[in-house]
Amino acid sequence: MLPEPLTFRDQAAEALVAAPHASSFRWEWFDPAWWGHCARPVDDGGRGSAWFIDAEPGMVLRRYQRGGAVARVSRSSYLYMGRRRVRSVAEFQVLMRALELGLPVPQPIAAGVWWKGVLSYQASLLTERLQGVQSLGQLVGTLKWSRWQAVGRTIRRFHEAGICHADLNCFNVLLSGGSVYLIDFDKGAFRDPAAKGWRNRNLKRLHRSLKKVVWPEHGQTGPEQAWEALLEGYLESTETGVEGSR
Repeated sequence: MLPEPLTFRDQAAEALVAAPHASSFRWEWFDPAWWGHCARPVDDGGRGSAWFIDAEPGMVLRRYQRGGAVARVSRSSYLYMGRRRVRSVAEFQVLMRALELGLPVPQPIAAGVWWKGVLSYQASLLTERLQGVQSLGQLVGTLKWSRWQAVGRTIRRFHEAGICHADLNCFNVLLSGGSVYLIDFDKGAFRDPAAKGWRNRNLKRLHRSLKKVVWPEHGQTGPEQAWEALLEGYLESTETGVEGSR
């Protein structure tokens, strides 16, 4: 079991901080301006709301922001429906549980919540920055069969633990050497590992992201063979009843 995180409160704000970082925690950690030149915007997928923090330890700071039509009403405020459903707190807890199970995720550092009146809040999350990694989307044309199998085996480990990734796409799968990580568990949830539906939907979402975002640049034959390798790794040594995504 990991040490219990500590809770900090300051007027209309609350932070859940991982035990190893509690003694040095500062509210300013959630402010990219406070970090100055050490805060660098993340290029992909952050909606202008994520930063690499070049500090010790290296961190990623993300402010939760809406996209699409809802953002016209409120870009960064969310309806409060209980503490456990606060976006940053929920993701923090999913990451903590994944670490307890020995799954490859970045370590959560701190989850922040700022109350905006009675019914709404804003949120931010600090996580460990994984070093020397590249996304599956970046590497799709270079990976060997065995590396695709390793991706499949890693996804299966999360599924067997009942952890559902709400946005399993090729940029949320990171690789470094022989390691495979999953990141960005916003809206992640715990599911029945024996249920086939959510597992199939996870795999199909990843397959769609590869076909839509990456594979048009690499033709079709090679990528489809790579997907077969991923499924082979996923199905290795287990009876899942999960369908291949075609």
